[in-house]
Amino acid sequence: MDAPIEMVDVKPKDAMAIRAMVSNERMGEAMGDIFYRVLEFLAESGAAFDGPPFAFYHSYSDERTDMTCGFPVSSPMEADEEIRPFTLPGGRAVTAVHVGPYHEVMGTYLKVQSFLEDEGLHATDMWEYYLNDPDETPPEKLLTQLYWRVE
Repeated sequence: MDAPIEMVDVKPKDAMAIRAMVSNERMGEAMGDIFYRVLEFLAESGAAFDGPPFAFYHSYSDERTDMTCGFPVSSPMEADEEIRPFTLPGGRAVTAVHVGPYHEVMGTYLKVQSFLEDEGLHATDMWEYYLNDPDETPPEKLLTQLYWRVE
């Protein structure tokens, strides 16, 4: 069962990340590759993590998604050729936790979208945190925390 939809105030969060435009068919594979590359970079630099991995969505269509994926860090760092500092936005946001396989997350997004419409809120930025490891967690127990910043 998904957690309730809540209104929260979030603080901006520094991160190190890679921005990529990927086909929706390759999104999971691309995220896994990006997370691995950023983890490797952070391990080599001795950086302090400050939260679970995330995907921030700049834009999306039926075919492609423009996203930034990475890990929050305790303070900004020097960039390399592909891994750059990124700031997850702060402000008022609606959040909900999707429980289950990633390919079913759209159902939770539709519930959040309905909530936003009922409340007369305009959504802006959208991102997700992946709260457990898909290599160690059964698909039906995966936790994805959704955020939609609102005005």
